[in-house]
Amino acid sequence: MNNISSKLIHVVFVFLMAIILISCGGSNSGLSSDSSGGTENLAATSGLPDETDNTGSPEDSLTDASNSASSNETSGETVGSGSSDGSFSGNGSPDSSEDSSNNATGNTGSSDLNDGSPNITGILELSLTDASADYQAIYVTVAEVEVKMKNEEEADEEAEENSGWITVVEPQQTYNLLELMNGVLAPLGAGELEVGQYGQLRLILGEEADELANILGKEHPYANYLIDSEGNEHELKVPSGFKTGIKIINGFSITAAQATELVLDFDAARSIVQAGKKGKFLLKPVIKVLETVESSAEGVVADSEGEPLEGVMVSAQFQNPDPGVDPKDQVTVESTTMSTEAGSFTLLLPPGTYNIVATKDGYFTTCQEGVSEFSGEYSSEIIMESASETISISGSVTGLDSDEDSAVLSIRQEIDCGSGPVMIEVASVTVANAGSFEEIILPFESGQTSYDVVVSADGKVTEVITGIFEDSLLEIVMVPEL
Repeated sequence: MNNISSKLIHVVFVFLMAIILISCGGSNSGLSSDSSGGTENLAATSGLPDETDNTGSPEDSLTDASNSASSNETSGETVGSGSSDGSFSGNGSPDSSEDSSNNATGNTGSSDLNDGSPNITGILELSLTDASADYQAIYVTVAEVEVKMKNEEEADEEAEENSGWITVVEPQQTYNLLELMNGVLAPLGAGELEVGQYGQLRLILGEEADELANILGKEHPYANYLIDSEGNEHELKVPSGFKTGIKIINGFSITAAQATELVLDFDAARSIVQAGKKGKFLLKPVIKVLETVESSAEGVVADSEGEPLEGVMVSAQFQNPDPGVDPKDQVTVESTTMSTEAGSFTLLLPPGTYNIVATKDGYFTTCQEGVSEFSGEYSSEIIMESASETISISGSVTGLDSDEDSAVLSIRQEIDCGSGPVMIEVASVTVANAGSFEEIILPFESGQTSYDVVVSADGKVTEVITGIFEDSLLEIVMVPEL
């Protein structure tokens, strides 16, 4: 009896152990099967608690993310799309990674996820071009270009001037601006930037020129200077307000793994300031930013005999005749260039409708309406008639706050560009406080021609002198705004 009982107990024990082992093996098999995606999850059908079901579990989603990242790394594709504010959506995004890291199981797939995550930087490519001016050469030395993100603009006002700036390129090169006309671009360089919205650029001028020779075959005598029509070299003094850089307010965005191209359009004519003493000049840079070079106005300028005209100032302008607008803003010159020996010209422009204006000493001003479409071109032939009579305007400007302050004189004329009379700018000059400006020669036809002069300066009331039809010596006194 004892033997029988003992054997019975042994059989029961073995049977119970077998049940226990089978139960453990079934559970593990279920987990393994579900993770591999092969067979039915036995644990889910055996009455085990729901939280052990791997369907949709954190570990499973991390494995999927890891597999997805590995797949992207292999194929070279980027999962997720970048937005202008630097955020991403889709698999492998910083947001989804952050959510996964908050799970109780931990982000065990983070290493693979980072390896296959989207590129969160882009490239900014910068070039330099120029409007025209009546000199042989204008040299500026560019040391570096910096940018600032939009969120940095909200920083403490006292620290704002020198905080948050990021250096993109450091050309350390001297450029002749007058070689950069008619669509010619000088590359400043390219730099990698964090994805996001940027609101400002800053151009830092250098204090030492490069070692290349100037157009006279000589070493650069200064870092920033001009060569006048007689071959004389004049240093361009940079006012103290520009020592820390030329700030350009212009928004642009950097997109992941893409290049953003910007062209700095240096308006040489408006940037050169005639100072108080003859032969003294200041450099107060006026720079616009072009976000596309795919839209342009181009053509050829010729005289009445059909011969090409070199050295014609060609500009693209538009008018805002609203009487409520400050007179200085009623005419805007978007871009300027000078015709080549063959009479050709090219203006890089944002898409829009412009008045294409051509001026040259000894010729009547000519104007045409031009449309520059996006990724398109406006092309035309401009014929200029010679003028037998001229008048001159010269004078001085006083009333500015300091010797470094300056006023802009815009000489304007009403002319028909094709759809009736509009106001255009035919010449301009920038003059420092107590400075005089040399004679501006203008074509004239008795009873047909008259000019207006619009004088503007920061913090001053815009002065308008109308109906000039003879040689005039202007003594302009600027008064403060109320």
